[in-house]
This record gives sequence, C-alpha cells and structure tokens, in this order.
Amino acid sequence: SDTMMIIHVDPKKKKTLVMAIRRDSKVKIPGIGTQKINAATNPDLGGGIDKLIETIDSNFNIPIQHYIRMDFNSFKEIVDAVGPVNVYFPYPARDKNSGLDTAGNAGCRGLDGDLALAYVRSRYYEEYKNGKWEQDPTSAVGRILRQQEFMKRVASIAIKESLSDPLAGRDVVDGIAKNLEVDQNFDKNAIFKLMNAFKGVDPNDPEHVQFLTLPAESKYENG
Repeated sequence: SDTMMIIHVDPKKKKTLVMAIRRDSKVKIPGIGTQKINAATNPDLGGGIDKLIETIDSNFNIPIQHYIRMDFNSFKEIVDAVGPVNVYFPYPARDKNSGLDTAGNAGCRGLDGDLALAYVRSRYYEEYKNGKWEQDPTSAVGRILRQQEFMKRVASIAIKESLSDPLAGRDVVDGIAKNLEVDQNFDKNAIFKLMNAFKGVDPNDPEHVQFLTLPAESKYENG
C-alpha cells in the first residue's frame, strides 16, 4: 500500500476527519509480528484488507466500518473523470523517481491523471530555487501534505459539480465509483447519499474537513 488514510465522517454535523498513516509506521500486526504497517496488506505474509483493518483496530483502537481501495490506474481515471485538477507550484518542480515535471515552469497547472499520480506519489520532490534544485527535506510527510491538499481540490470539483447540476453530480459519482474497490455494504448508492449529505460543504474549511497525520517518531533501527 502506497498511501493509507482513515476517514471519520459525521454527516449530521457535516464534519469529516482525514488522518494519514505513514506506510512505514512500525506496528504490531496480529499473526505477522512487528513490521511496517503496509506489510499488513502483503498477501505473501498472510495480509490483506481484513488484516489491515485488524491491525488498525488492535494498535489504535479505531474500528473500521468500510474500506475503499484504488490502484494507480484507478486514481488516474478518477482524476480524468473530474479534472483537470489545478495545483499551484510556487517554483518549478520535479521528481525523477515519480516522473513529476512541471517543464521548468511555476504557477498554476491543470494536472491530468498521469501527472497527478506523479505529483501525489512524489517522495523526492524538488523545487528550482535561486538557480539550483533543492529537495524537499520532509520526504514522506511532505508527500502526505501534498496528497491531502490534492484531495481537497478533487472534492471541491465534485461538490461544485453536484451543486450546479444534480445529474452531473451523479455522473461524477458514476465515474468515480467504477474505479474503486469497496466493501459489499458501501455501494454506489451509499456514496451518492454521502455526497448529498455534504452538499454545500467547503472541503477547504477546517471547521468541516480536518486533515491530520498520525504522529510518529522518525528514526532508523536495525537498518
């Protein structure tokens, strides 16, 4: 698993809390042992969605009711369904590992699926400042912040579409839902009901949507 987030939704209060878990967080995985948390999804170790849910519950006492999983292609298709998604780059940016490249330009850029994936996966993010390339020292934590900011932008587009035209809103849900793997109780109708419950909510308003990262101490241990 490249990215892992827990989303707590309260439709009555129109409040959502999104907490990211770094994929290399060291936890105790039931039946597997002490590992990085994304090992809980590794089928070679006996992992999977159920094992991940069990791991989150046993380590953090957070029960999970539903899950949503998407692969890289699904992510790109979702962005293309609602996009392009505008992202502001204060400096020219690149990541040789993920493929991100703003072609030496700063400013607002509309990202399609391919470039958006390169952006949200970037852990070696570099900006061109004062005549040289400088790497973002926050690495995985910086990546999470960029992912969360991108989620806000996608949500803003989806909500705007549903407000201006309810049928267009349903089209957005159709375009997104077909690219997701979800549990059997979280179908397209449930997604649409959730979207209706949050009509008019600004994803950029921290009173309604709050983004956090699970606190962790960073260090090397036994290599």
